[in-house]
Amino acid sequence: MGSILPIIMPDMQASPVHPSASTPKRDTVFDGLRGVAALVVTFSHFVCAFLPAWLPIYSASPAWIAHTPLALLFNGSFPVAIFFVLSGFVIALTASKLAYPALLNCGVRYFRLAVPACASTVYAWLLLKFFASDLESARAALGSLWLYDTYGRDLPSFMAAFRNGLVDVFYTGDSAFNNVLWTMKKEFLGSCVIYLLYSRPVFRFRLYCLITGLIATLCIQRFAYTAFFAGALIYETRMTHQYSQFSHAILFALSLLLGMLTTPFLDLYPTLSVLNHMPTLVPGDTTMSLWVTLGAIGLVYSVRHLRAVRSVLMAWPAQFLGRISFGLYLTHVPLLCTLFAGMAVSGVLPWPMRLTLMAVAYVPVILIAGYIFTRLVDEPTLGGLHRLRKWIWPAR
Repeated sequence: MGSILPIIMPDMQASPVHPSASTPKRDTVFDGLRGVAALVVTFSHFVCAFLPAWLPIYSASPAWIAHTPLALLFNGSFPVAIFFVLSGFVIALTASKLAYPALLNCGVRYFRLAVPACASTVYAWLLLKFFASDLESARAALGSLWLYDTYGRDLPSFMAAFRNGLVDVFYTGDSAFNNVLWTMKKEFLGSCVIYLLYSRPVFRFRLYCLITGLIATLCIQRFAYTAFFAGALIYETRMTHQYSQFSHAILFALSLLLGMLTTPFLDLYPTLSVLNHMPTLVPGDTTMSLWVTLGAIGLVYSVRHLRAVRSVLMAWPAQFLGRISFGLYLTHVPLLCTLFAGMAVSGVLPWPMRLTLMAVAYVPVILIAGYIFTRLVDEPTLGGLHRLRKWIWPAR
């Protein structure tokens, strides 16, 4: 589950730039969806760290809650797939509206991901420098395999952390400073493919290329990139196929059901157990299956048209989460492995009371950290890159 993560998570363009005449209109519904998905990722990692018995990936006989729809609240695989679909949609939207060269877009995209990623590994290094002993104690006391995905007392140098976020994660697809950064490589490569397909304002075969790419990535079992192609196709079909609200509600419910297929449901029903043998989104991670990817695609498509869900996602709580979603995604794991690991082994209160106190404190702490990161790193990065792109290529 260390690899569970997105936005980029989200499209990682989660934080808004001040609108201008040259900025395409944002889909605020997707901002809200991205925010809710990011929050689910943070819940999933809390469970990974302190309640691993709830998760099928860590327990042969997971707790009863893993057999219920509540498992969607801590299934981090589903929102990760949603992030990739949203990225495909948003990249297609911006690339089709703003006529910048693909090479420039890809370069800006790299720094848009790399600067916050680098800031997050530096931030993680600083926390681990002071709390590594607490992490080691939590590993021994809790037996959580997920906590071993992060450096402990063997913490490398500061420059190693800096280089890891800025460069390494884009070719290794991994980080022991902040394990959610495994998505950066997939996010960058998927974004570049979509930018290339939209590099010409008028491209007669774009739709065919997107469909071909979707089918090809399905065949070679690269479902993260399937999600990107699907997101771009959702953008291309934005003005067509306006089915009834009932149809979209059915698709929404079915998508949630597919998102639950990472839980022990498949093992409970012998007729469905064959689905457990389907390929996975991430090698070695049996939770991120084809079904999760298909569920994410259906969910993103349905929420654009389902009025009841749109109203929830356009309300200010979801919009606030959408604004800070990238910051929330990048800052919560270092806090879990340091501050909250220390609380877990404090020994001042019995474990049930400690766990309750940690759960109560967790949401406000990560929201504050995500907001601060957004204001200090994410939004300045977005604004600066937006101005730089206009300066390099002023004529569109």
